[in-house]
Amino acid sequence: KGLHRQSADAFTGAGETAARTGDARGQSYAWGYLGGLLEREHRNPEALEYSRKATLAAQKVPAPESLYRWQWQTARLLKADGKEDEALAAFQRAVTLLKPIRFEYSVGYQGRHHSFYDSVAPLFVEYEDVLLRRAATSRTPDQSEQWLVRVKDTIEASHAAELQDYYQDDCVGMVVSQHKGGTVPAGTMVVYPISFPDRLELLVETANGLKQVQVPVTEEILTKEIRTFRRQIQDARSQN
Repeated sequence: KGLHRQSADAFTGAGETAARTGDARGQSYAWGYLGGLLEREHRNPEALEYSRKATLAAQKVPAPESLYRWQWQTARLLKADGKEDEALAAFQRAVTLLKPIRFEYSVGYQGRHHSFYDSVAPLFVEYEDVLLRRAATSRTPDQSEQWLVRVKDTIEASHAAELQDYYQDDCVGMVVSQHKGGTVPAGTMVVYPISFPDRLELLVETANGLKQVQVPVTEEILTKEIRTFRRQIQDARSQN
């Protein structure tokens, strides 16, 4: 608690100094990190207040690499408070902000590099979780289909961001923007697996549309099974 208090005081001091010097970007990071600290302490109302202050500061300057983080943080806090509609909108804003900023999310503030899995992948997974839960509780098949289409689009955006980060090139984004998609041929199935800590979700696309399949297996068990399977099919001598 003592270290958290010192951290909070340091972030507060940084935010006040940034405000006096007109450094909106620095102010955004100070308030945003303070909001994250309060979130870890489960002080959600205060965390939400500072996350929103960080968002306002980031909007004053071109700082998309921080703005998406504070929208994401706001979405988590709203979700924790049971405000699912507001959380869903905040998740959508965070994902939308990622699309035009290219590598900035992975390079980050002051040129520090963050891997896709550390900095961006959890955002997509958390957003997909909310969308899938909405699809599962939809009253009609048409409503469920609409939610599942959004899940598919989010998965595709995640794959594009991952490849773009890996190659450090926006060629993937250009290809995706030019690809119009199409109907899945009869007799063909496309399966999108999404692993969550408590379950596995399969988004299945056929010529008849999209279907959601929940598998009651935890991420830990699934990972162990995958590693066992790999060891069994891999030649230890040649790595084939």
